[in-house]
Amino acid sequence: MAYELKEILKLNLIPGSIYYIYSERAQYGIGKSQIAYFLKIGYEEKSSNNLTKFLIFKRPPEGYKDIEEKLKACLKQCNRQRPFYVFIDEIDLIIEPDLSNEEKVKRIERLGNILIQISEEAATMGLPFYILLIFSYHILKIIENFHSSRIMRRFEALSSVDYDLKEGDFNKIARNLFALLWAMNYRNIKNKIEDKVDFFSLIGEMITDVLNNIGELGIQIESSVIGAVINIYKIIYQLIFKNVDGANLKKNNRILNNDTDLGRVIEGIVKEFIKKRISLLEFKFEETIVKVKYNEKQKEIAGFKTDGYFKFSIGDNKIGIMPVESTCEDKLDWRKKKQLKAFLNNYPILFVWIYHKKQDAKEQLQNLEDKVTKEVYTILIPLDLAKYSLLLEKRRFKLLEHFKRNLPLDIKSFLRKQARILYNTWMMEKPIPVVIGEKKKIIRNKEIHNKVEKYLENLFTYLDEKTKRSHSRMKEIMEKYLSSLNKSFDEYGISISDSDISIIYREIVEQLRSENLCRFTEIEDNKFLIKEDSFSIESAIEICEKFITVRIENKCKDKGIGIN
Repeated sequence: MAYELKEILKLNLIPGSIYYIYSERAQYGIGKSQIAYFLKIGYEEKSSNNLTKFLIFKRPPEGYKDIEEKLKACLKQCNRQRPFYVFIDEIDLIIEPDLSNEEKVKRIERLGNILIQISEEAATMGLPFYILLIFSYHILKIIENFHSSRIMRRFEALSSVDYDLKEGDFNKIARNLFALLWAMNYRNIKNKIEDKVDFFSLIGEMITDVLNNIGELGIQIESSVIGAVINIYKIIYQLIFKNVDGANLKKNNRILNNDTDLGRVIEGIVKEFIKKRISLLEFKFEETIVKVKYNEKQKEIAGFKTDGYFKFSIGDNKIGIMPVESTCEDKLDWRKKKQLKAFLNNYPILFVWIYHKKQDAKEQLQNLEDKVTKEVYTILIPLDLAKYSLLLEKRRFKLLEHFKRNLPLDIKSFLRKQARILYNTWMMEKPIPVVIGEKKKIIRNKEIHNKVEKYLENLFTYLDEKTKRSHSRMKEIMEKYLSSLNKSFDEYGISISDSDISIIYREIVEQLRSENLCRFTEIEDNKFLIKEDSFSIESAIEICEKFITVRIENKCKDKGIGIN
């Protein structure tokens, strides 16, 4: 009788007994070892005291000595409170095609004696020690034919892997295998689903595509090998998928042919992925904790609603947000561009684009980034991958992360950078403490330098994100953060004017050029600042802060404020 795995785990096994997992329908490739491995995990999870071992039988004669020594070693670890489960696989290696029947009997008898001897020793001591064998149809028949009277009566069937699938199981298995195969082939697979489709032919086409194009990995595959792989799937198809037809596929994949449904599902998956993988973070900057929390509710910004957003805060102080937007459009239409620009005029954004053509997506994003000062962190995922991975249930996040490795880590790094920028801005806006002396106010020189360093760090972070930045955008960033820097001096009537910024910017650029950290270039009448390989934010701050601190110090002197 074929039990479900969870039902097998509930069975009360007899101490010192020998069980076997088998198949009556096929010799190889039906999943006996996989079922045994799942059982092994199940026994380990049942109790913290459970011990398991998965052994591979070697070819005789060394196989006998090896298996006997290992079984005895496992038995020593077993006691009345600690059950021990030993799985033995690859027992087919005991039999070779050219052996005589007499030699087959001797080999099976010798292995049987080893197993029975150790099981009897465990039974005599009352130890919960269990041996579980993995039998193919071939070896099972040989043992039954030659040793039905002695050995087979000591072996008891635990489970057959020949599960009888219910009608609803076929569609679920087909859907998952189909989605996994399609995801592997997303670069080469086009829309091959039609009202009437030969499932096996479609599987064959997908395997052929992936093997034919595996040259991208520098691997050569002969056509004969492709045929062998397809033949394996033909066996699987005949054993399991014979009840799956085009109508079932069409029904399961209906969302794939409806752009409205597909877009809604993709947005839902993105929200769920972020919510479960990156929902609450904390970053520490100079003893200050910045909390980042994801809110899946929509937020309206400049007349447009986000798909969700990250909220940044220091204690009870909300210091900024980051909208999250996703789309599976072929091209960014005017409304989507207007929406993204509205967000980017106020905040950096996390943008997930399920694209149709990668080059088109990159070009449109480049045009968008060239026209905004805020940063957009983009996750690009091919539509052919997204469509079919969305059919999966628990595995869909794994596929997403596999395509873009370290995806959660990359998003966290981007969030940390934005948290640092917001922290710097928050610190710049805090009023500078002033010491009242006998005759005049005194500002700490350290306070001035700290705020200027944070100001420049935000500026050079913007430059560090790209190889080149236009001069106009760089000056806009300087002006943007200038208002935050000036806030801390407002009380004392000290500020750096917009006219000063142009001069300061020229001084900074010249200094970066002289230190070989950056260079100029001109493209189609647009001037750009290009960072060199030697560029670093720390070195840029160190050599450029003097251009701002000197001006602040001079303004303090003009106002009669001392510096120490």
